[in-house]
Amino acid sequence: MKLTAGQIFHFVPFLILALSLSVSASGSAAEAEAKTEKAVSENRTAPTAVFPEKASIRIADGSRTADGAIRALAVEYGLENRDLSIQIDQVSSAEALCRVASGGADLALHLKVEGEKHASSLSKDTPRLYARSATVFLVNVANPVNGLASEQLKNIYTGKIRDWKSITGLDYSLHLYAPDAALPGDGLVRKLIKPVLITPQIYRTRSASEIPLLVSLNTYSLGIMPYLPALKLPENVRMLKVDGVAPSPENIVSGKYPVAEEIFISYPAEISPETAKFISRMKRLDFRKLLNENYLFL
Repeated sequence: MKLTAGQIFHFVPFLILALSLSVSASGSAAEAEAKTEKAVSENRTAPTAVFPEKASIRIADGSRTADGAIRALAVEYGLENRDLSIQIDQVSSAEALCRVASGGADLALHLKVEGEKHASSLSKDTPRLYARSATVFLVNVANPVNGLASEQLKNIYTGKIRDWKSITGLDYSLHLYAPDAALPGDGLVRKLIKPVLITPQIYRTRSASEIPLLVSLNTYSLGIMPYLPALKLPENVRMLKVDGVAPSPENIVSGKYPVAEEIFISYPAEISPETAKFISRMKRLDFRKLLNENYLFL
C-alpha cells in the first residue's frame, strides 16, 4: 500500500509523538537502572582480606664461616614454621653486636670483639660459645716436611717462597691448592699471616673436598682447607703442624692451634618466643651434625 504525500504529512505528528514517548521511556529506564546500580554500590561492602603479620627472626651474621650452617638451619626451620620469617644479614662482628644491642637484630653470630660496651643490653648468658672453626694444611706423605711456621706460611702466601728448597732443602716447585676465598678457611689464614699481597700461584678449587685428592696426586703440593671433624684423608695425605702444634680437636678447643677461631652467639636480655625456640633448636644434636658438615664443631 502506497501512501500519498498528503497522507504521510497527516501521520507526521503522530510519528513524532510516538518517537518522543519511546525516547522518554528509554531514558527513564536507563536512569532508573543507573540509580539502582548506585544504590547497590553504596550499600555494598567490599570484602577486605586480612593477613596476620608474620613473626620474624632477624639474624646478624658476623662470623664469616658459620653462614652455611645457619642458613641451612633457617631454611629447614622455616619449612617447619611457615608463619615465620627468618632474615640473615652478613655484617662484621662489631656490627652484629651493635644491631642486637640497638634492637636491629634478634640474634648475632660473631667472632670475639674487644670491649664490653654492649654488655648491658645483652642477655647475661651471652656471648656464648656457638662453634669453632680451623684451617689445616695438607701435604703428600712423600714430602719430608713435618710442619710450618707462621712466618713460612706468610711467605708462601705472599709469593716469597715458591719452592720447597728453603723449607726442606729439596729443589721442587711448591704447588698451592686452596678453596675459593668465599669458602670457610681462607679468612683464617689471612687473619693469621695478614699478607699485603696474595700470590697468584694459588690454584683455587670450587669445593674444599677437592683439595685432599689434589694433594694425593701431587707429591710437592700444599693444600689449605677448613678443618672437618669427620674428615677422612687419603692414605698418602697428612696434616701439618703449625708452629709445632698439631690440628687436633683437643688443640683447637684449647686454643693452642694457632689457625683457629671461636664463634659466639649473642642476643638481647629480652627475646621473643620465636627467637627462644630457634636458639633452642641450635642446641639440638641434629644441628651439631649440620655444623660438622659445614666445617664447624663444638
